[in-house]
Amino acid sequence: MTATGPSAGAGRLAVAIVEDNAGLLEDLLHSLERHGFDATGFGDGSALDAALAAGAQWQVLVLDLGLPGENGLSIARRLRDSHPGLGIVMLTARSTVDDRITGLNVGADIYLTKPVDLHEVAAAVAAVARRVGRTTAAVGASSAWQLDAARMQLRPPEGEAIDLTISEVQILQAIARSPDQIADRDTLARALGKNPLSYEEHTLEVMVSRLRQKLGGHAPLRAVRGRGYAFTAPMRLLASR
Repeated sequence: MTATGPSAGAGRLAVAIVEDNAGLLEDLLHSLERHGFDATGFGDGSALDAALAAGAQWQVLVLDLGLPGENGLSIARRLRDSHPGLGIVMLTARSTVDDRITGLNVGADIYLTKPVDLHEVAAAVAAVARRVGRTTAAVGASSAWQLDAARMQLRPPEGEAIDLTISEVQILQAIARSPDQIADRDTLARALGKNPLSYEEHTLEVMVSRLRQKLGGHAPLRAVRGRGYAFTAPMRLLASR
């Protein structure tokens, strides 16, 4: 089922949705349209591919994982390679920490689990759209730190790559995907697979402190009073392979 196509509504953000549950797809389409997006829906990856081959373009993709035919993880992985500027919001019933890590590593900007409030989906699309806009205008690789989640490394503009732990990668990914590269403590706790209500703030402080030491004396990782943690230099997320 398809709603308004990506060329309709000049100036409106174009969003594609791949979801095989017809009822949920209808709800998502209507919700995103009400929030001011041009939304197009597909029931599987092959229908999305056909539209792309015909020249359709979108800024953000909302993607289910359990799809008929090619699964969402495979779709995200190849689209991240072929369309690196595309924002990806994964929306799935798969909710374990390993599921989230896998989804983020293959290219998701945000990972949401069902059931989800439709307003949260719209907010996630808007947040990813802001990231896409910054990336399009972006600094070149030579002036940015580069986070390679697949290799678990952070590469400074000059010098050798720095090896990271899984937790450090998750922290940096969450910061890079947050507006203005500032992530609050709840966001970082969730990125680590923890419950923000019970996660010890001191544990996060220790992890960030160790990461700053690893990055060196002039590391652009900073605490922002009342907001959380920021990466104050440009940081690019490399596509996972």
